[in-house]
Amino acid sequence: MPRTTLKGSIGFSDTTIIVQNGTIFPVNNSFLIIIDNEIMKVKFRVGDTLTVVRAIENSIQDTHTNGVDVTQVFRSFPIEVQAKIDNIYGLKNQFKTLIDQIEVKNEDVANASKTVSLLNAKSYNREAYAAAARATAAAASQQDIATTGQLSIVTQGLIAAAQEATADAATTAAELVTAQGVAAGFNDELTTLFENYNSLAAQINTDAKNTQDAITDSLMAQVILTDTITKLKDVLVTPVVKLDNVKNAFLHPSDPYLKLASYERSLMYQDTPSFDPPNDTGGARLGDTIGIPAPRP
Repeated sequence: MPRTTLKGSIGFSDTTIIVQNGTIFPVNNSFLIIIDNEIMKVKFRVGDTLTVVRAIENSIQDTHTNGVDVTQVFRSFPIEVQAKIDNIYGLKNQFKTLIDQIEVKNEDVANASKTVSLLNAKSYNREAYAAAARATAAAASQQDIATTGQLSIVTQGLIAAAQEATADAATTAAELVTAQGVAAGFNDELTTLFENYNSLAAQINTDAKNTQDAITDSLMAQVILTDTITKLKDVLVTPVVKLDNVKNAFLHPSDPYLKLASYERSLMYQDTPSFDPPNDTGGARLGDTIGIPAPRP
């Protein structure tokens, strides 16, 4: 494979790099290079200067030091098939983002529910206290009127305390209504996120099956081509791409889960943080494999 070295270090976000010998690379066509573990797409080359798109093929963007190897890499599949594979990765990244949003929103819902519970208990206690204070003030008032014909200072204090307790109970009740509204809003947002989750899961399953078919067709074409060339030229040794490289890449389409584990090398798949969807005992777990549950009815 064409290989040179980096001339000068490149930063995390640099999109223009200089190599020691750019003439080994194509001029008019875009191509892929790898520096350390980061894969880049070269949009065009002028002399030894390459203009690149960073961190493609699910690789990790990073800085690179002077003198490291810059190697051209080649796709394993035709462009149209690779486009389908790239699309799956795009959907996978959307899925990861959606899961992060669900985790955050689920925490919001839990906190809001806790607030509602606390305010509900507080409201009940305030109402009970206010009712008791009003009853005590009323009894004292009746006693004062019966004995002296006027309210005592103590009774006036009890009446004021009862009025304050009643106002406090009303304020707490209003806070409870507000908190219930916030919790209901979070629940609605979480419901929408789960609907998007199911929709995206269904799309991934469908696109994955289409990608599997495209990969199989591509590999079959390579096998047939290789067989033909071998018959024409016995001296030509061309490795046959075996279908068992991808036979476990995806489960049968009737199965509700999508599996990409055995596809790791060709797609450069990377592990994703595990996740159990809230309130979903049969939910997906992202880890060494992507589990996509079938859409909820």
